[in-house]
Amino acid sequence: MIHLIFSEQDVMAKEAASKLIKKDFPEKTEFNFVSFDMLVTPLSEAARECEMLSLSFDRKCIVLENCQFLKSKTKWKPSKDDRPEDLLEYLRHPNPDVDLYFLLYDEAVDTKNLFYKAIVEAGGKVDEVKTLTPDGWLKYIPSYFAKRGVNIDFQATRELSLRVDGDYGRFKNEAEKLIAYSSGEDITIATIEEMVAPYVEDDIFKMSNALTRGDNHQALKIYRDLKSRNSIEEITLIGLLAKQFVFLDQVRFLDAKGYDSRMIGQELGCKPIRAEIAIKSLFRITEQRLSRIMEQLYATDKSILSGRVDGEYAFTLFLTNFRLA
Repeated sequence: MIHLIFSEQDVMAKEAASKLIKKDFPEKTEFNFVSFDMLVTPLSEAARECEMLSLSFDRKCIVLENCQFLKSKTKWKPSKDDRPEDLLEYLRHPNPDVDLYFLLYDEAVDTKNLFYKAIVEAGGKVDEVKTLTPDGWLKYIPSYFAKRGVNIDFQATRELSLRVDGDYGRFKNEAEKLIAYSSGEDITIATIEEMVAPYVEDDIFKMSNALTRGDNHQALKIYRDLKSRNSIEEITLIGLLAKQFVFLDQVRFLDAKGYDSRMIGQELGCKPIRAEIAIKSLFRITEQRLSRIMEQLYATDKSILSGRVDGEYAFTLFLTNFRLA
C-alpha cells in the first residue's frame, strides 16, 4: 500500500499518518518500521529499504518525511546521490509487503511531477489534511477539550484560537498544558490570559509596521507591552524582527515584478492584507535602507551575544535610534 499525505502543518500530516499506521502496525519495532527524513536521505536509499523484506514480520512500514520532491511551486533538483530513477522504478513495481507513506508538509502537491504520477499509477492513495478555518477552530477547540473531560467556555475558546493563530502544533502544546493546569475545572478567559502567551509574531509585525511609519514611540510601546506579558529574550525578538524585514524585501521584489497583494500572498504563504500593508510600507523605505537595517540588527545581536551590552538596553537603543533615511 502506498499513501501520500500532505498538509501545510506538519503536525497535522504526522497525526493523520500515525492514525493510519497504528491500525496495521500496533506494535512498531526497528524490524517492521523505518522512517527517513528526505531532506538528508538519498532517494536511492529509501528505494533500497523498500525492496528489503522484514525477517521477523510479514509486513513492513516505511515513512518518508519532508518529501520536497513532491512540493508544488518548487523546482526540485536531485543531488548526485539521489538517483530518482531508483525510487521511480520501485513505484512501478512496489513491494506488496511494504506500506509506504510519503509525507509532504506543504499546502499543495505538484500533480505534474513524475513521482506524483508514479504514486497514483501504482494505486496509491492521496490525502490532503486541510487546516482549520477561524470558524472551524471555534468548533474544534471545545470538542478537543470535551473529549479529555474538560470544559472550555466560548470567550476562552475564542482567545485561545487567536493566541495560537492557526498553528496546530502550538495548539496541541498549549492544550495539554491547560488540561494539566485545570485539573478538571472549567477553562475560562482568565486561565488563557494567565497560561497562554499572546501570538508574538503578530506583535513583531505591528512593531515593524510602526518602525516603517517612523513611529519609534509606538514600536517601543509594543516592545514594553510584549516584555510585560512574556519572558522572551531580545535575541529571539531580533530574529523575528529580521524575518519581518526579509519579508518586506521579498514583497519589494515581487511587487517590482508586477505581483498584486493576492499573488504575493499566494507566493509567500501569507494573508493578502499583510502583503498589502507591506507594499504601503515600501513607499517609505528603500532597498538600500532595508540592507542597512539588517546590518544594524546583526550588530545588535552580536553585541548582546558577546556580553558587551545588556539585551534590553541594546534592543531599546535600536528601536529608539531607528531611522528610515
